[in-house]
Amino acid sequence: MADFFCIYSGKTHRDDARSDEHIIPYSLGGSDRFVTRDVSRAANNDAGTRVDSGLINNFFMANERWSRGIASAGGHVPPIEFRGTVDVQGRPVRATFVIHPDRSTEIRLAPEVSSDWSGLKFSVACDPTDLPRIAADIEKKGRSKGLVFKLLDHAVQQQTVSVPQPSLESGFSFDTTSMLAGFIKIALGAGHWVLGHAWSTTHHADLLRATGPSTRSTEAPGLRPGKTCRGSTRSSMPAMTGT
Repeated sequence: MADFFCIYSGKTHRDDARSDEHIIPYSLGGSDRFVTRDVSRAANNDAGTRVDSGLINNFFMANERWSRGIASAGGHVPPIEFRGTVDVQGRPVRATFVIHPDRSTEIRLAPEVSSDWSGLKFSVACDPTDLPRIAADIEKKGRSKGLVFKLLDHAVQQQTVSVPQPSLESGFSFDTTSMLAGFIKIALGAGHWVLGHAWSTTHHADLLRATGPSTRSTEAPGLRPGKTCRGSTRSSMPAMTGT
């Protein structure tokens, strides 16, 4: 069985270790026509986990995917999400501000659950639409303890709180070098696709591999570290309610 040269690892592998690699990740608009098979399965999986995720999930790239309507491999355009806190009656509650592909927005409260299994007492603070799912989860955990009950049938007190104009205090961080390895990986694949095997074995390709998908180091000399931004956003949606 013939061997082949893996353009990511720079090593030779058995032919049955080949895999299909989209030179531009499919989730960033890649095409099945822009593919190379000169990548080992192990290098492909490793690069997808370590390299592609840093490129695809980078805040600026995620914003471009959203604004251009680029769907994921599952066919869905991911929303933009900001995580932070919302003031609910003077108490900060964890929440997520979501901007959907159709430009609609919502604030999702993170459920808060406290449990006293000895007395079968539970306190749940959540969006009303999440309550049936959370109750079912508690009941399922109860069955694993040999306890059978219907939580909502025995609810003693239920209170709905409305926030007329919710404001989310949010912060996000981004690493200015997180996309570097992804772009280097694309350059390696594109160079191989256009110039062929002869180029992929040169020192030019070796230089790319030294800082790209073949290295496990996420640091690059001379590049600035990640930056953190903080701010607040006010939703234009109707009143937010919680139970």
